[in-house]
Amino acid sequence: MRPRTGTDQRPLAERVQRIVDGEVPILHLEPQIPDEGWNLIIDGDVAQRVEIPMSKVHAMGQIKRFVDLHCVWGWSRPDCEWEGVHLNALLDGVEPSPAARYLLVTARSSPYASCVTIEEAKDGLFAWRLQGKDIAPDRGWPLRFVTPGYKWAYKSVKWVERITFLESFQPGMWEERVGDPKGDIPWDVLQRFNEQAEVWRSLRRRR
Repeated sequence: MRPRTGTDQRPLAERVQRIVDGEVPILHLEPQIPDEGWNLIIDGDVAQRVEIPMSKVHAMGQIKRFVDLHCVWGWSRPDCEWEGVHLNALLDGVEPSPAARYLLVTARSSPYASCVTIEEAKDGLFAWRLQGKDIAPDRGWPLRFVTPGYKWAYKSVKWVERITFLESFQPGMWEERVGDPKGDIPWDVLQRFNEQAEVWRSLRRRR
């Protein structure tokens, strides 16, 4: 019996059709791009609600991670170079409850939210740079939650305003609508992508 990941949604899995070369496409399901000028709020199952100015988030220092992006609309982009801050840095001084197991990451002025385990969030990144440049407003500036490459890209969140600690899984609006709230990519789809990505990298090295 082959391994399974999450809900193993085959209809979503079969949509990965091609590798995108160049800039990552922009897809909007949100009603609008929010204006700048908000703080990051950390609340929920914590000892005390914390509010961090976005300028302070950006001043925490940057780490770089290469995270593949897989969109259920039919494309993937290998080796996206994200720069931002690890969850651990954001939680300095925050005291989550021992019972907290999940994070609900919510966008500014939007119903978009994504729920992941704390461990999955630590595999991702809270980013504000992509491919060596500040993320554009329509890509999520000033803060974008980038989920690890074993999750579908709809689990990421643009314009992050709130991180809420939870004891149980609570899917966001779009997570419920796509039919696979946890967003795990089946292992065989990732294997197929990795094979295609190696060919893509080889062709790029020859240029």
